[in-house]
Amino acid sequence: MKISIVGAGNVSKHVTPKLQSHGHQIHQVFNRKISKAKTIAKKVNATAINDLFKLDTQIDVLLIMVSDNAISEVAEKLQKRFSKSKCLVLHSSGSISSKELKSFKNYGVFYPLQTFRKIKKDEWKSIPILYTANSTPNKRKIKELANSLEMKSVLKSDKQRKSIHLSAVILNNFINHLFCLNEAWLAKNDSNFELLVPLIDKTISNAASNDACSIQTGPAKRKDHEVIDAHLKSLKEFPQLQNLYKVFSESIQKKYK
Repeated sequence: MKISIVGAGNVSKHVTPKLQSHGHQIHQVFNRKISKAKTIAKKVNATAINDLFKLDTQIDVLLIMVSDNAISEVAEKLQKRFSKSKCLVLHSSGSISSKELKSFKNYGVFYPLQTFRKIKKDEWKSIPILYTANSTPNKRKIKELANSLEMKSVLKSDKQRKSIHLSAVILNNFINHLFCLNEAWLAKNDSNFELLVPLIDKTISNAASNDACSIQTGPAKRKDHEVIDAHLKSLKEFPQLQNLYKVFSESIQKKYK
């Protein structure tokens, strides 16, 4: 497919070369800062531009990979220019409705469900693409695009995708914050985070293959208040971690009354 890209952020830096490496022609890369557009365009033999109105309308796919709050602005600016184009216009957001692009004849969502930090080559195949579109042919086209990248494609409505995105924020961002707070605690106590990695991997593996609620363990599940109180006392110099420990313990106890 002949594809143009709007945006040169972290998602675009990873997805654009992936598209090009699997046989798609990257035609143009837009970014307000031309230097950022050039960085990606150079890698994929495309033309870098910093003017939205220079985007060629004679393409197969226009992939908008910008921040969520910029999608409607970009769509509004491009509406007139692409009004007669048969191009399929997609955004890559997990939380923004596909209807933000309803002014285009052909539109949809191409959302890679992953955090794009240090993605390894062999990890791409496990990344699901959540997609939707305004017609069956367009859904088929997006599925074809995902399949060409050897990635799993999953048809989800806007509502379903938003709920999955919310879970992704909780499970990725919030858990990573717990990792961050625990690193400081471990450093103070002359230990290191690496020792916990096998336990973390096993926890994720267990949750993925079982009903997560059925495999809950720990002092809160056992209602071992003596241990809980001792833990809270130990964390007195780390109030953020102490508060989270208390909140999670109370939540677990309510769940398993």
